[in-house]
Amino acid sequence: MGDIECFFRVLSRNKCVIARIDFKKNLPVTVSERFGGGDKDKKDVTANLEEIVLPEDLPALIRSIDEIFANGSGSLFAHCRLLPENKWHLICCGLYKEKGLRKPVYLFGNIIDVSEYLESIENDPALQEFKKKNSDKFTEPAGFAEILDRGYLSNIQEPLTVDGKLYSAIFDANGDFICSADLSQTEFDAKKYARALNADIRVNHSVYATWTIASDDAGVIEKYSATHAILSETLSKMANAYVMLFNEMVNSERANKLLSENVEQQILLNSVYNTVLNEKNSMETMRSVVKLTGEYMKLDRIVVYEDFPLEELYKLRYEWVPREADYIGLGEFSYSDYPKIMQELRDYETYYSNNIAHVVLGHTFTSYIASNLTGDGVKYGIIIYEIINPEHVLNHSEKRLLRSISQIIATVLMRCKDNEELDKTNERLRFLAFRDPVLGVKNKTALNGDLSEELERGAPGVLVAFKITNVKTLNHLMGHGYTDGLIIKVMEYIDGSDGFEAEPYRFSDNMFVVLLRNTDAARAKDFCEKLTTRFRRPWRHEGSEHYFEIGAGVAPYPETGITAEEIYRAATMAAYKAIEYGKNTYAFFAREFEIPAEDDYKRAQTLREAVENGMKGLSARFQPVFGADGRRALGCETLISMSDENSPPARLIRLAESMGLDIAVDSWVLKQACEFCKKMRKEFDPEFFVSVNTTKRELTTKAIVAMVERALEESGLPPSALAVEVEEQILIAHYEIVSSVLGALKKVGVAIIIDNLGSHYAVSSLIKHSCVNYVKADITLFTTMYDDDFERTVTDSLLKRARDYGVSVCVKRIENEEQLEFIDGVDFHQGYLYGKPMADDDFTNFMSSCVNAEPARA
Repeated sequence: MGDIECFFRVLSRNKCVIARIDFKKNLPVTVSERFGGGDKDKKDVTANLEEIVLPEDLPALIRSIDEIFANGSGSLFAHCRLLPENKWHLICCGLYKEKGLRKPVYLFGNIIDVSEYLESIENDPALQEFKKKNSDKFTEPAGFAEILDRGYLSNIQEPLTVDGKLYSAIFDANGDFICSADLSQTEFDAKKYARALNADIRVNHSVYATWTIASDDAGVIEKYSATHAILSETLSKMANAYVMLFNEMVNSERANKLLSENVEQQILLNSVYNTVLNEKNSMETMRSVVKLTGEYMKLDRIVVYEDFPLEELYKLRYEWVPREADYIGLGEFSYSDYPKIMQELRDYETYYSNNIAHVVLGHTFTSYIASNLTGDGVKYGIIIYEIINPEHVLNHSEKRLLRSISQIIATVLMRCKDNEELDKTNERLRFLAFRDPVLGVKNKTALNGDLSEELERGAPGVLVAFKITNVKTLNHLMGHGYTDGLIIKVMEYIDGSDGFEAEPYRFSDNMFVVLLRNTDAARAKDFCEKLTTRFRRPWRHEGSEHYFEIGAGVAPYPETGITAEEIYRAATMAAYKAIEYGKNTYAFFAREFEIPAEDDYKRAQTLREAVENGMKGLSARFQPVFGADGRRALGCETLISMSDENSPPARLIRLAESMGLDIAVDSWVLKQACEFCKKMRKEFDPEFFVSVNTTKRELTTKAIVAMVERALEESGLPPSALAVEVEEQILIAHYEIVSSVLGALKKVGVAIIIDNLGSHYAVSSLIKHSCVNYVKADITLFTTMYDDDFERTVTDSLLKRARDYGVSVCVKRIENEEQLEFIDGVDFHQGYLYGKPMADDDFTNFMSSCVNAEPARA
């Protein structure tokens, strides 16, 4: 070192210690404070290099020491910073050999404090190298969008936004917007939504970004929260993998040294790094890197195995052999195949065979390098580089090169496995995006795509929408799982319909759609006849039989629309029209169906204005209820209508209920009903009764009790003249509270009618209810089951049980005399055969004309 060494010693007097560096795996260093004839009896202070050298400088120092021992000659001259002060020191050591030994034993020399010198000398090579390294673009943490580009970050968000109810965006560590699923979006404010959920994306335990999902629907947030967590963890792993690679490229002085020593190795590593950064497919990246390495190093085989869930078992991930080699792959790899390798890999990250021959599965290789593939503290697999030619010996530099490449392969394998997990997640999400998770059939999103393709193809077809109207009843009686099982049977029946290209879809909770490809209106009618006929018979599940009730709507295309939205809007509109006609019926779409839907907005405005103006514009209608002999009206049901139009009463009251006006409207109807009944009793029949309908809100809030008491008090009508009708479905769905309300009404003295009986189980149970005076059943309960002996028996049993418990039965919607043949033994008849809903004066005239006359005909 000449003058420079002398200058160091003069400047650093009393700042110098004697060092001995032994050649062992962990490279311990023995440090003594003795210098220049100090106290020889003073004990040495022993420490490990990792304990005294700044971690950032340690790799370069160890590689320098490693190089000296590998070559068996040379001296160590290195700058590094020592803990705890982080001051710069110069290590000057020579190689020491003991007599009779061929290999060196340790390095011996001085460690000198040179921090003041480095601070004062600007052109020192070590200081310049330090400044150069710290000015590299990756020394400061890279932005998250630099680590994983915006395109990738946008794509990974798409599975969460497929249904349009969830919004997603990724922000950097400073809270600045990076991107959403839509790359054209430039900002995102989660505060605008009712609910939001954040997930941190961490790199080396530091938060690099935040992934936020938001929605106005809390259920959507809950639905996707688990997927959001999985994908966020995937992003963290991917980002860690890239940061590891960047650090390897920038901070690895080993790679830099190899590049400066060997131009061919420089070309190889540059090719490897470019491949890793530019190749999007992780598996293709691995193939390219392994192939480049194998061809450059002239290896006979490279095998990559990944960690497999089974204990002591690895799965073959990729095998490379030269193109001209006749080499048979080993398949799965277990400890028994490579016992020596696996034993060593328990203790070392990388193991060298030292050219000792091994025989494995019928072939011989003379040397190999085996390395664990680890990253972020996780073992992903192993890689084995094999050589068969005994004359092919890897030198120390080549071994270090393979060790560096192993680290890169570890990163790529990590990306492979993360990508595969992401692909599985995306595959599941794609399934959920286009399939109903319970029934397994396609959903509305899939329908939109399939129907759009059919329209583009120009082929004719038909869309059949049908709603199962009693699903909620079965859910409450039998449970959701049981009902789902029944619906699955329905889907299987449709999917297996012979002679039709029929594919079922779940459109919404209780609405289903069947796409009939290459079908005309005539064939669609045949399909609907077959479908509704099947629904008139029970569906069997888990040893029991139950009935579904449907209304089906038919929309041929392209006649009913030129877009998917227009067509299934037409089909569902026709389905609701069919439900108005009766159970298990179907209707073809007609343009006049659109008028009620288009007028709902105007009707809602009119209804609100009527309530605000003393019910002006509303009128009560009364439909007669006849005795079984059909000779005279014994009572009537009160319905509501708008004075200037013929709106279905059920639609009007549903509209009032949806607007929160049902209590106000029904209070007025109650008053009208009581006054009308009082008039009928005075003019025609002192035993005349009147019934009124109720809504769910009136029953569940118990408002109906006060409404009835007030109406009776104001009119002076006796309670026995008034009956309250309750939908069977509402009673079953809210049994506890509704049954208590019915008990309170019973104490008032009014009669209780259970309307729209649909389930035999419910009929049997409700007839026994002490509060029930009447039950109402649709004529279809009797007519559609006539040909079924089992159903006929059940219906007869129902009538007998009603009589036994003193409960009267009223059959409604009787339209012709032929239907009378099916209903012997009931107490009351109601329907258009006897009379339509009428205004006060019309009903009075009707009563006058039918007293002591033959059965009325409307």
